Amino acid sequence: MQYDVAEPRGRLIDERRTDFMTWADRVSPAAFIMPAVLVILALSIFPLIVSVYLSLARVKFEKGGVTVTFIGLLNYKKLLFGTQQFHLIGTLMPITAAKLVGEAGPTHKIAEAG
Repeated sequence: MQYDVAEPRGRLIDERRTDFMTWADRVSPAAFIMPAVLVILALSIFPLIVSVYLSLARVKFEKGGVTVTFIGLLNYKKLLFGTQQFHLIGTLMPITAAKLVGEAGPTHKIAEAG
Protein backbone atom coordinates (compact mmCIF):
# COMPACT_ATOMS: atom_id res chain seq x y z
CA MET A 1 0.00 0.00 0.00
CA GLN A 2 1.33 3.33 -0.98
CA TYR A 3 0.61 6.64 0.71
CA ASP A 4 0.51 10.02 -0.94
CA VAL A 5 2.85 12.61 0.28
CA ALA A 6 1.04 14.83 2.78
CA GLU A 7 0.48 18.45 1.88
CA PRO A 8 2.64 20.97 3.60
CA ARG A 9 1.24 22.00 6.97
CA GLY A 10 1.15 25.68 6.05
CA ARG A 11 -1.14 25.08 3.07
CA LEU A 12 -3.65 23.18 5.20
CA ILE A 13 -3.71 25.96 7.80
CA ASP A 14 -4.25 28.56 5.07
CA GLU A 15 -7.24 26.61 3.74
CA ARG A 16 -8.76 26.33 7.21
CA ARG A 17 -8.20 30.04 7.80
CA THR A 18 -9.83 30.85 4.46
CA ASP A 19 -12.82 28.65 5.31
CA PHE A 20 -13.16 30.33 8.70
CA MET A 21 -12.92 33.81 7.20
CA THR A 22 -15.57 32.94 4.61
CA TRP A 23 -17.85 31.66 7.37
CA ALA A 24 -17.15 34.76 9.50
CA ASP A 25 -17.99 37.04 6.58
CA ARG A 26 -21.33 35.27 6.10
CA VAL A 27 -22.29 35.24 9.79
CA SER A 28 -21.00 38.62 10.98
CA PRO A 29 -23.94 40.79 9.78
CA ALA A 30 -26.41 38.66 11.71
CA ALA A 31 -24.12 38.49 14.73
CA PHE A 32 -23.92 42.28 14.96
CA ILE A 33 -27.57 43.02 14.19
CA MET A 34 -29.22 40.24 16.22
CA PRO A 35 -28.65 41.79 19.69
CA ALA A 36 -30.25 45.04 18.56
CA VAL A 37 -33.20 43.21 17.03
CA LEU A 38 -33.71 41.20 20.23
CA VAL A 39 -33.65 44.36 22.38
CA ILE A 40 -36.15 46.12 20.12
CA LEU A 41 -38.43 43.07 20.12
CA ALA A 42 -38.24 42.81 23.90
CA LEU A 43 -39.07 46.49 24.30
CA SER A 44 -41.99 46.14 21.87
CA ILE A 45 -43.49 42.81 22.86
CA PHE A 46 -43.35 43.21 26.65
CA PRO A 47 -45.68 46.26 26.75
CA LEU A 48 -48.04 44.52 24.33
CA ILE A 49 -48.33 41.46 26.56
CA VAL A 50 -48.81 43.59 29.69
CA SER A 51 -51.50 45.73 28.03
CA VAL A 52 -53.39 42.61 26.88
CA TYR A 53 -53.21 41.21 30.41
CA LEU A 54 -54.40 44.49 31.95
CA SER A 55 -57.29 44.69 29.49
CA LEU A 56 -58.42 41.30 30.81
CA ALA A 57 -58.08 42.34 34.46
CA ARG A 58 -59.69 44.69 36.97
CA VAL A 59 -57.22 47.20 38.36
CA LYS A 60 -57.97 48.84 41.71
CA PHE A 61 -55.81 51.58 43.13
CA GLU A 62 -55.70 51.17 46.88
CA LYS A 63 -53.82 52.80 49.68
CA GLY A 64 -50.32 51.42 49.54
CA GLY A 65 -50.48 49.80 46.11
CA VAL A 66 -52.46 48.40 43.25
CA THR A 67 -54.63 45.29 43.15
CA VAL A 68 -54.93 43.46 39.82
CA THR A 69 -57.65 40.80 39.57
CA PHE A 70 -57.99 38.70 36.43
CA ILE A 71 -61.61 38.78 35.17
CA GLY A 72 -61.24 37.56 31.58
CA LEU A 73 -63.45 39.06 28.90
CA LEU A 74 -65.81 40.76 31.38
CA ASN A 75 -64.31 44.19 30.58
CA TYR A 76 -65.10 43.74 26.90
CA LYS A 77 -68.59 42.42 27.66
CA LYS A 78 -69.26 45.54 29.77
CA LEU A 79 -67.90 47.81 27.07
CA LEU A 80 -69.91 46.30 24.23
CA PHE A 81 -73.16 45.28 25.93
CA GLY A 82 -73.24 46.55 29.51
CA THR A 83 -72.99 49.64 31.64
CA GLN A 84 -69.91 51.01 29.89
CA GLN A 85 -71.50 50.91 26.43
CA PHE A 86 -72.08 54.68 26.44
CA HIS A 87 -68.35 55.31 26.77
CA LEU A 88 -67.64 53.33 23.61
CA ILE A 89 -70.54 54.82 21.64
CA GLY A 90 -69.90 58.28 23.04
CA THR A 91 -66.32 58.29 21.81
CA LEU A 92 -67.10 56.73 18.44
CA MET A 93 -70.17 58.89 17.66
CA PRO A 94 -68.31 62.16 16.90
CA ILE A 95 -65.91 60.32 14.60
CA THR A 96 -68.82 58.68 12.78
CA ALA A 97 -70.76 61.95 12.52
CA ALA A 98 -67.73 63.83 11.16
CA LYS A 99 -67.11 61.10 8.62
CA LEU A 100 -70.74 61.16 7.44
CA VAL A 101 -70.70 64.95 7.12
CA GLY A 102 -67.40 64.79 5.27
CA GLU A 103 -68.78 62.24 2.80
CA ALA A 104 -72.01 64.16 2.23
CA GLY A 105 -70.20 67.46 1.68
CA PRO A 106 -69.89 69.24 -1.65
CA THR A 107 -68.27 67.38 -4.47
CA HIS A 108 -66.12 69.05 -7.04
CA LYS A 109 -65.88 67.82 -10.59
CA ILE A 110 -63.02 68.67 -12.84
CA ALA A 111 -64.25 69.96 -16.15
CA GLU A 112 -62.90 68.05 -19.07
CA ALA A 113 -61.12 70.04 -21.71
CA GLY A 114 -63.01 69.49 -24.87
